[in-house]
Amino acid sequence: MKRVMLMGALALGFAAPAFAQKFAPVQVQLAKPAPGFGGGGMSPAQMYFQGMTVKQKVSQSELVASGKLTAEKDTLEHAQYQGAPVKTTFKIFTLKVESVLIGGKAETLKIAIPPSDPAQIPFEGPGGFPGGGGNFVYRPYINNVQVIDGQEGTFFLRAMTGVKDTYNLVSAGIPLNPLDTKYKENIEVVKAIAAILKDPVKALKADKAEDRFYAATILVGKYRAYPPNAIYGVDQEPIPDEESKLILKAIAEADWAEFDKQPAPNEVRSNDWYEKNPVNLVYQMNLYPGQGGFPKVTGQGGNYNAEFGEKFREWLKDSGEKFQVKYNKAKTEPGKGGTPGNAPSTRPIKRGG
Repeated sequence: MKRVMLMGALALGFAAPAFAQKFAPVQVQLAKPAPGFGGGGMSPAQMYFQGMTVKQKVSQSELVASGKLTAEKDTLEHAQYQGAPVKTTFKIFTLKVESVLIGGKAETLKIAIPPSDPAQIPFEGPGGFPGGGGNFVYRPYINNVQVIDGQEGTFFLRAMTGVKDTYNLVSAGIPLNPLDTKYKENIEVVKAIAAILKDPVKALKADKAEDRFYAATILVGKYRAYPPNAIYGVDQEPIPDEESKLILKAIAEADWAEFDKQPAPNEVRSNDWYEKNPVNLVYQMNLYPGQGGFPKVTGQGGNYNAEFGEKFREWLKDSGEKFQVKYNKAKTEPGKGGTPGNAPSTRPIKRGG
């Protein structure tokens, strides 16, 4: 009975000592949702975080490393996000690296963890929503991932802005837990993604159409991911021409009709299933039916995805020949130009929301 109570407390995110890793199925917690994300129950941000796939985590990462964390006595006073009006106290952890899956070589890494209480963090950044007339501002998600001393796993990291040789956990990038039954399977996913990122053209020229399409899903997700802390919006930078054409070709060859099928009784479709839908990839590239020369899609007869695929192939042979896949590059200062993009880690919020 005591063990059941302990497990329940850990699952609820109560403070846990390092030895609890032997019992706890989840070693991390999310901070409570920031104001503006809805009332009781799980907030949209929490639902997104808990359903975040390995591919989504990698798309936000500069470095993915496995190892063990040690909490340090030192703390760091630094801005929580670019342009924040006050500084935040970060806890410092050292990651003793066992292996780096993406991002180079390292023996140890310094990781800065912000506080979990959203009340300690200013909600609004100084950047206005470009073209929005001041009705929107950007703020980072407040639901930080929290870790504990002695925690082991695979961590999704980005270089901390303005601090040398220090990293942050990717927002919502809950570490992979070695005690998870799918840990080895998820590590293989990370390794496969690493191979694609290392040589995109080779991956996009794979023998099997499904492998080429998988490479396209990874690359589009990576390039179109919204940079964390890009409160001033992003600039759109073109990727290499050959790679762009191969991505579009791989998407055109996909099985679009598969996604018109109705789910089986009691079937629960995961985020990973939706990630594989070619329509979602097209949307990520800022292509929409009836806009910018792309044909309209009616979806009559319940075949919206299949029809979308036909229209995409028609478009690709015509005006799509000149289309260039672009990646989101964070603007470093306010100014004209750029676009707010579709931000998974930063969201436009109405003032007072």
